[in-house]
Amino acid sequence: MCHKQRQGFTLIELTVVMAILTVAVLFFTQVMLASRRLDPVAEESRMAAEAARIRLEEMRALPFEQIFGAYRSGQPKARFDVAGLSPAPGQDSVGLIELPELAGALREDIENKAWGLPRDLNRDGEVDASDHALDALILPVTVRLEWASKNGKDGRRSLVLHSMLARL
Repeated sequence: MCHKQRQGFTLIELTVVMAILTVAVLFFTQVMLASRRLDPVAEESRMAAEAARIRLEEMRALPFEQIFGAYRSGQPKARFDVAGLSPAPGQDSVGLIELPELAGALREDIENKAWGLPRDLNRDGEVDASDHALDALILPVTVRLEWASKNGKDGRRSLVLHSMLARL
């Protein structure tokens, strides 16, 4: 008896292949939809990071002895807006520059773990409660941004950047 060599696929083989392809296409579609939902979040974060970087570069461009006076709280440069971002509910601006100050004085006795304070800002060997706006050699800085977003906890997103500026 002669058996002919069979050609093609059986119905079961085709069904299995179709099931595998369907699952793969569904998985790919879910990944694409998730990434599309994250696009606005990534763009907002990029704008905020760029604004924080620009503020730090503006600060570095000033002579060191002028930075504290220009950016301490209450000064116009201490708060800023970012094109394309709206302030978070209850805020009047998107960005805020924070320096180690108390009652308008640059202080080294303030406790702030992010800045590593208390710290001897003028390198005289003591951490005291004096105003070191004129004799500081290092200046801890935080650039904090908080904006309204459709995605994020309570409709808010934030970015915090810490840096240390030094007198050269």
